[in-house]
Amino acid sequence: MQTQGNAVVVRGSTADPHQDLWEVTQHFMPAAISDAIEVATSVQVNADKAVVFLPLLTVLPGVGSFGTKQAARSLCRPRVSGQRAQPFEADVRGPAAHRLVPDTLKITCPLMAIQEDGRYVAVNWEMQPEISALFDSPDRTFNAGGHALALLFPGSDGIEPRRRSTAAA
Repeated sequence: MQTQGNAVVVRGSTADPHQDLWEVTQHFMPAAISDAIEVATSVQVNADKAVVFLPLLTVLPGVGSFGTKQAARSLCRPRVSGQRAQPFEADVRGPAAHRLVPDTLKITCPLMAIQEDGRYVAVNWEMQPEISALFDSPDRTFNAGGHALALLFPGSDGIEPRRRSTAAA
C-alpha cells in the first residue's frame, strides 16, 4: 500500500496454475460527493485468458458492526407490475430465484445500497456490459456475517457467466 497524491494505492500480484502473472491495482480516493470514496480497479495479465469470475470490488457492509440487520436494501432492477413477490421471485420461483448476479442489461440504475441505523453503504458504478453486480443481502456467498455488494467481470445474462477475454478488461 502506498499513497499517490490524495489516493491510497493497493497493488497485488499472483501467478495462476499456468504460471501467468496477474496484477491487480486499486486506487481509493475522495470522490466529488461528500463522504464518498471513488475506487478505480485495473487488472493486467501477461497472457490472454478466458475469464468466468473476476471480482473487481467487494464491499461487505455490516461485518463486525450491525451484522445482517438492515432497515433497507436495494438493487435497482425491474419488477413485474402488480405482483407482491419476494425479491428476485417476480419472474422465477423456487431455487432458481436465488440469483445473486442479475442480467446486466436488466439493471435499471447502477446502484446497490444497504441502510441500517441511519447510515448507509452504497456502491454505484458506470454501466458497462462487461461488468456485473453481485448483491447478496444477507450475505450467503461469503458467510462473513453481513451483506455482500460486489462488481464482477465479466457481465452476466442472469443465467450463466459470459466468458470474456482479459483483453476486453
